[in-house]
Amino acid sequence: MTVIYNNKILIADDGKVFLMMYKKIFSGKKNSNILPQEKGFDPAFFENGKDLLKHFQWQYSKGVRIPLCILDYMMPLMDGIETGKEIRKIDRDVIILMVTSIDLTLDEISESLQENIYYIKKPFVVNELYCLVDSLVKGWNKNLNIQRQKIELEEAYNKLKMTHSQLLHREKMASIGQLAAGVAHEINNPAGFIAGNLRALNKYTKKLTEFIEFQSEIIESHNMEGSLSSVEARRKELKIDYVINDLKDLIDESLDGADRIKKIVENLKSFSRVDESNYKEANINECIESTINIVWNELKYKATVKKEYGVIGEIKCYPQEL
Repeated sequence: MTVIYNNKILIADDGKVFLMMYKKIFSGKKNSNILPQEKGFDPAFFENGKDLLKHFQWQYSKGVRIPLCILDYMMPLMDGIETGKEIRKIDRDVIILMVTSIDLTLDEISESLQENIYYIKKPFVVNELYCLVDSLVKGWNKNLNIQRQKIELEEAYNKLKMTHSQLLHREKMASIGQLAAGVAHEINNPAGFIAGNLRALNKYTKKLTEFIEFQSEIIESHNMEGSLSSVEARRKELKIDYVINDLKDLIDESLDGADRIKKIVENLKSFSRVDESNYKEANINECIESTINIVWNELKYKATVKKEYGVIGEIKCYPQEL
């Protein structure tokens, strides 16, 4: 993170002698090769609080913050306390350094301006004033950079959190591919006996058709002698009784297999939620059940699953993220 150092200060004092003294203290230029925080200050001087306040408002409107204001306690037009209050309405973090020759306590001054208020009495020691201002401005900049760093870290965390969510989503989608083998196994079994049953059903149908055609030919010949025995013999030869009895079982098994395939496909669709990308109401129990059904091939040989679902109403969520 790039460290930004702001060395701007505003000074207001109606005493010309003190104003000249402030200029000598804070306007000195130093070597340009030293660190920014060691280059001194970028000051602006005013003879009253009202002009300082206007300048402060103008700077703030441009996005420029002022770390510290030095205010004379007694000034015409607008005294130090009133100026400090108006400044605080614009930027509550600005540091106020009140300077006065009147005997006051810091509690008396801070009662009006509350936090970030400091007090120094005239006449002051030049080095003491300079060191105090230097320390306060450095502290203000340190806090500002800490706040900036905190914001940048929060942004980085949110970005990392979003990336993590995206990776989890991709991993979930990738897991569908890993589960494909198990799903294929689950689908293969019912599909296998459906195909086998349908092949048998095809043979049975041919036999029934052949028998019916044969029976029709006998009836059409009007030769009833020996017809019943011939029909019965043919019936036994084609195993018609067995075919009739087995047809129902074949159809029932085929329908059951088809239902199982349909359920597996529906569960897979529910698990991936490819068609549910919106924020909507969803049943958590159904989400869990569909997921268990999808991974059942992996679970059934390794664990015993006991389901005890509670009665939970639908909740607003993103089903595809569950």
